[in-house]
Amino acid sequence: MNSAKMLKKLDKVLLFALFLGLVFCIYGINWGWVEEWNPDQMGFKELFQAGKLPFNPESFQKPPFHTYFVYFLSVLPFELIGNTLHLSADDINPAKLLWSRMLTVFLFLGSIILVYQICKRFFGVFPARLVTIIFATSAGFISFSHFLTTEIPVMFWMLLSFYFAQNILLSGKLSDYVIAGFCTGIATATKYNGLAIGMGIVVAHVLSLTSRSWRQWKKSLFDKKLIIGSFDGH
Repeated sequence: MNSAKMLKKLDKVLLFALFLGLVFCIYGINWGWVEEWNPDQMGFKELFQAGKLPFNPESFQKPPFHTYFVYFLSVLPFELIGNTLHLSADDINPAKLLWSRMLTVFLFLGSIILVYQICKRFFGVFPARLVTIIFATSAGFISFSHFLTTEIPVMFWMLLSFYFAQNILLSGKLSDYVIAGFCTGIATATKYNGLAIGMGIVVAHVLSLTSRSWRQWKKSLFDKKLIIGSFDGH
């Protein structure tokens, strides 16, 4: 299927929501280059310190996954570009900061798609469209998307975990358990409260049971798929 046919199949309201979300996120994305650096400090933690192992975040008050995410997808590539082209830090830093913030925007756009898909499967097209438009234009989410804080990233990973937990309820494939558990682990490594989404795996597993007998419930507690899904993210 070519891209034109795929585009025709996409819900126009979803595309409109993505467009709105992108516009609102990009507007003001360069704020804080001079005025306020603190919101971006989480993404730019120092990972290489003398006398310590590499990639040591020093403090675990907040988990370091998003710092690694930003480092490998933004900091490292721009440092390589700067070294190759002999550019100064003053030339590289603004572009590095802007691209790092764009990564947060992409995670927010991914969250919009996930919200639409989750709502559509549970409640139908119209509620999914309504919720998606509201979600995509929420002032709280838009403000967080401008910086390298963990709110948008943890939301994306939690929604992705929930999407596959929803698959557990609908189909119950082993791969759904594995991916849901993995995404729960990533959510937790992004922000500790992301661990809560792991309950969705257990709830979906229980609700997928066709029998309500005690024997079936007891057997389900030791189901290998549930065990794998609950612990593979760790």
